[in-house]
Amino acid sequence: MTAHLDQAPRLASLPGPSRLVRISEPSWTWLRQAALGVDVGEPTPQQRTELVTAGLLMAGDAQADETASDPTDESAVELEPHWQHAIATGLDSPVGVELVCLDGTDAWTTRLRVTGRTALLVDQVHAPEADGETVRLSHRSSAVTLGIASVDHIAQLLEAVVPQRPAFTDAEPAPVPEHLVDAPAVAEVQALVVASPTPETTVAGGGSFYAVGEQGEHLIVLEKQADGAQATALAPRALTTIITHDLIAAINHVAAVAAQGKDQA
Repeated sequence: MTAHLDQAPRLASLPGPSRLVRISEPSWTWLRQAALGVDVGEPTPQQRTELVTAGLLMAGDAQADETASDPTDESAVELEPHWQHAIATGLDSPVGVELVCLDGTDAWTTRLRVTGRTALLVDQVHAPEADGETVRLSHRSSAVTLGIASVDHIAQLLEAVVPQRPAFTDAEPAPVPEHLVDAPAVAEVQALVVASPTPETTVAGGGSFYAVGEQGEHLIVLEKQADGAQATALAPRALTTIITHDLIAAINHVAAVAAQGKDQA
């Protein structure tokens, strides 16, 4: 049922110093739990092969260079240190951006979690469905894309993961399909920027952004008003600026709360 969602990777590269891999969802489930210290046992032989090939798993003996890249080596049960640190700290980070994107008839979710100077990316393709005036995500791909990037390139990273339409990026847009799931929008981005300095406190930003026009060249944002939603036109590529601004504010907010907590300790 999800075969059409798994045909090709959505992302080929990330900006700046980065890593990017694509693995099956079951392997990601095992990897995520293992990185967080959950006792999940050993991966299945298929998962082991996949994770070693992707460079996410290495030989138990860190000195055994020959077996570190051998997918058939049964001792390869140790997580690659850089990935383990990025996943563990990223998933536990109080700062991040959650994106739900739609482009024509394609949809995906992208989760960015920021820790220090590193951003962890978790991206998965979905099938969108229109139910009256509501668009929802139904089936999801059986593959998950993982990435590690530098926050020094956060604006470029955001542009890389959103729909490649003139309203959002300067990339050459793909042809617009005849059928649009959420017409008249050619593409859209639902963005949520989250800062949770304490378990009891969450501050959120973001918004609903739409690319409209013949090629999706005009950018509008829906802003909630007392009597409903108001559509406001923005300059092309303003989406990246807004999300980056909100993300920096979220990082600073979490840092300020942490510093205040230390002063009161």
